[in-house]
Amino acid sequence: MKEEIAKELAKRTGIRIGKAYDLTVALLEVIKDTIVKTGNVELRGFGTFRVRQTPARKYKNAKKEWCEAPGKNKVYYKASKTLIEEINEIKPSVASPDKSLLRRIPGKEDSIEEREGV
Repeated sequence: MKEEIAKELAKRTGIRIGKAYDLTVALLEVIKDTIVKTGNVELRGFGTFRVRQTPARKYKNAKKEWCEAPGKNKVYYKASKTLIEEINEIKPSVASPDKSLLRRIPGKEDSIEEREGV
């Protein structure tokens, strides 16, 4: 995906693809480093990356013993309102359907049905 972004950047700006790739990698590294340092990156018109901590939890392993999984830090992304509006204006043929909302019906070869309550 970085290569595709670099090619598009080179096409739009007229710079060499190699230089565009270096800029793409550098930008992504800056975003990553900022998330690590501050826990928050807001790109107006694009979205916000935030670090959230998930709490520790208890679970049963395969031997039916209680174990504790430690809490973790996870990065969450929330698209900006303008990006969501632009995405909703694209043609349906461009957007791929969310496969997680579909399930196969046992016993029927090619039938797919939407899950209820999702």
